[in-house]
Amino acid sequence: RQEVRVMRRYHVQSREDYDKYNTLCGKVTQIVAKLKMLKSNDPARIQATEQILKKLYEMGVIPTEKNLSLCEKLAVSAFCRRRLPEVMVRLRMAQTLKEAVTSVSYTHLTLQTI
Repeated sequence: RQEVRVMRRYHVQSREDYDKYNTLCGKVTQIVAKLKMLKSNDPARIQATEQILKKLYEMGVIPTEKNLSLCEKLAVSAFCRRRLPEVMVRLRMAQTLKEAVTSVSYTHLTLQTI
């Protein structure tokens, strides 16, 4: 199954986390479908489109804020790539994803807000 593959690939330890990401993707695609039903020159559609694209781009889930079709294809793996262990591997703070997950779970690395 797709969810098992994603959970193994990104070392998502809890099925609840996967379900949350999946629900979020479903809600985004529902919103996009409703937005596409509106006329393209509708001010409400334009504003909502800009807001959702800006939010998803700032989260790092979509590569550009240029078109709404990116949001239709949103996948759980896009959210998994933004998880701390994955970012640690990308920044070479850890050699493997498993090592990064372990260090985060043992709180060797924590994030603090400013």
